[in-house]
Amino acid sequence: MLIVVSDHDQEYVVEYGFDLAESLNNRGLPGVVEYEGTAAVIHKGPALAEVLQIQEIEGAISLDYDHDLVWGKPGHVFGPWLDGLFGSHGSPRCGSQVAVVGGGHVESQRIAKLISVIQPNAQDWAQHINDLFELDLKL
Repeated sequence: MLIVVSDHDQEYVVEYGFDLAESLNNRGLPGVVEYEGTAAVIHKGPALAEVLQIQEIEGAISLDYDHDLVWGKPGHVFGPWLDGLFGSHGSPRCGSQVAVVGGGHVESQRIAKLISVIQPNAQDWAQHINDLFELDLKL
């Protein structure tokens, strides 16, 4: 069986970047920010309720005790602006992927039919591959 999965999707972005680290600092809030395109990771930041008060933030989830993932409104990119940037990824809006499934394995037809009905994301692919190869990935 052959499974080829692309990187995740992108979205068009507005023509400026949003400096989340500066915004936290201006509000007197803690946190070290790692920019990830249309999302950012905040290390040891403020409570999610405080982060969600920032106008440019659309959503946020806690990844673990020290890290939160935040994403901006459609088209908003975090960090410095890069001239010529028309698209970026990182937010949950960018979860779709292009995939090709082929080969003679009996499961290739089942997976091909499945993805023609429901477009899987990266987490779904991890589960399909885990099950197909009888792995024990901690998903």
